[in-house]
Amino acid sequence: MAKKLKKTEQPAIKRSFDVLNSISEENLMPPIKLLSLPFVHVIDNFMPLLKLSVLFALLIGGVSLATGFAYICGIPLLVNFYCSNSIILFVVHVLLKYFLLFFFAVKWYEMISQKKALNMPFLLSFDNKTLKAIGALALMWGLNLIPFVSFYLLAIREPNPDATIELIYFGVVSIGFLVPFVVLRFYSILGLILDGTSFTSLKEIWAKSRGNSLRIIISLFVIFMLALFAFLNFYLNMQSSDYSHPLWLGISSEFVYEWMLLVLLALFVGHCHAQKYFLYGDKNEGNN
Repeated sequence: MAKKLKKTEQPAIKRSFDVLNSISEENLMPPIKLLSLPFVHVIDNFMPLLKLSVLFALLIGGVSLATGFAYICGIPLLVNFYCSNSIILFVVHVLLKYFLLFFFAVKWYEMISQKKALNMPFLLSFDNKTLKAIGALALMWGLNLIPFVSFYLLAIREPNPDATIELIYFGVVSIGFLVPFVVLRFYSILGLILDGTSFTSLKEIWAKSRGNSLRIIISLFVIFMLALFAFLNFYLNMQSSDYSHPLWLGISSEFVYEWMLLVLLALFVGHCHAQKYFLYGDKNEGNN
């Protein structure tokens, strides 16, 4: 009987090892390259990125200043600067700002992946792929906000005397904290759309990215820590700034803030390109 069990277990064990071998040989992304490629793109294309980011920083900064939701409006004790409390203007501000951010992301991806030149026809080009890519970015951004919704729902809840209901509520709502760890395996979809790479389904992307979650998390964690360091230092510097010239301070701080945001977004886009490149290859092999 023991021998029969051993024989029936062998195929299952063999299949498990086959799965592990297939992951290690075909699908695993090189961790160092996955981490470094976004920074390599920034260094290799520094001047085009500088021009593109300055242009979009001016556009986004102009939107924020015009709608009354500039960065400086979040500083307490500030006077003599235009800030708005209008819900309508806030919605307009959010829609325009994030459209410009996503449009910048699309243009930067096309520059690093397809080596497109930075000129007016390129900046004004907007096709079906652009629209789909912006939609994908908006969806990923929205899904990554779900943990904040979960945190809010847990913070405002009234404890239920029924322990079973309380446990179920906590368990269901807490699922939201796991959503970003699922979404991060689909960041290659930005490149798949813009490069015109065919893929059958989201299930295919999920299968191809299997075994890479920790590598992706580490790579994104470096970008996140860089963003945290940059914005925290910017905030602290703003607290100690001279408010005697609020107009100049408001305009300059808004531009610097948006420019930093765009450069960090460029690093994230570079990571999306790296995922696509290592999972699906690149028809522009010479660019990398």
